[in-house]
Amino acid sequence: VGKEKNKCRERKNNTPHKQQQVEFAVCGSLFLLREIEITAAQRRHLQFDYANRKVTWNLPTSKTDQRALGAFRTWTCLCTDASLQAVCPFHLLVRHCARLKVIATQLGASLPDLPLFPTATGLEVEKPESVATLIALTRKIGARTTSDSGGQLLGGHSMRTGGASCLASLGVHPLTLQSLGPWRSSLVAYYAGEALHANVAIDILRPSN
Repeated sequence: VGKEKNKCRERKNNTPHKQQQVEFAVCGSLFLLREIEITAAQRRHLQFDYANRKVTWNLPTSKTDQRALGAFRTWTCLCTDASLQAVCPFHLLVRHCARLKVIATQLGASLPDLPLFPTATGLEVEKPESVATLIALTRKIGARTTSDSGGQLLGGHSMRTGGASCLASLGVHPLTLQSLGPWRSSLVAYYAGEALHANVAIDILRPSN
C-alpha cells in the first residue's frame, strides 16, 4: 500500500503544475499539438505582439527532432467581449506566462528556458503524465475516456485531433486547418467530416420549435 501511495504521489508531481492543467489542454487543442510538442516547449518559444494582440508559437519542423524549431503558428485575439477571454488563445497565454514568471521565481529557474508547462519541480512533463492529465480533465467534465470494449480513447495525439475536429465544427476552413496542422488534405477532410457528422447529430436531437 505504501509503495502504491508513493507511485501516486510521484505521478502527481510529474504532471503539469496544478494551476496550468486546463491551459495545457486548451493550448494543445487550439495549436493542434501532439503531446511531445507541447511538453518540449519552453517559454522562449512564445512571442507576443501586444499591439496587435497576437501570439506566435515556434514549433518543431521535424517529427523526430523536437528541438529542430522553425514552424510558426499564430493566433490573434478572439475576444468579442471580456467574458470570452477565458478561451482566447492570446489572453490565455498572456495570463499563463504571467503565472509562469512567478513559478520561475519560486523555483529559482531561468524563465526563458523553463518548460512552458512545467511540473511542480520545474521539469518537462513526460508522456504518461500528460495523457493522465487529459484523462483526469475529461473525467471532470463527465466525458468518456474509454471505449465500449474498454480501450483508452485518449493518447498523445488527442489534443491535436480533438482540436481539429472542434475547430472544424466551428466553421474553420479545411485549408486553414491544413496549414495549422500541417496535415495531408485527406486527414483534414476526415476531421471536417467528423465535425459535420457531430453537427448533424446535434440538429437531429435539437427539439423543434
